[in-house]
Amino acid sequence: MTRADFYDWLIAKGCTIEPLTPGTRGNVIKIKSPRSNSYVYYNTPIDDRPVKCYSVCNICHQLYVDVPEECKKFEELATFIKNKHYPNK
Repeated sequence: MTRADFYDWLIAKGCTIEPLTPGTRGNVIKIKSPRSNSYVYYNTPIDDRPVKCYSVCNICHQLYVDVPEECKKFEELATFIKNKHYPNK
């Protein structure tokens, strides 16, 4: 999955994109969840570079959206790591 594919997936799932304030340095956007006050910061540019499936699962879990079919094989691993190392989140 490329960055552009993942970005399109998040938009299709109802996430909203918020650019950071003009005084902030860096190439980052804020992606907000459609179901909660959760958000993640995501690096730009949105291009054809690949995104690791574990990262896709982790971000989808943080935003409470479905994981794309092509990355579902890593969903169990992402859940295991979250429960073991970040049990309170």
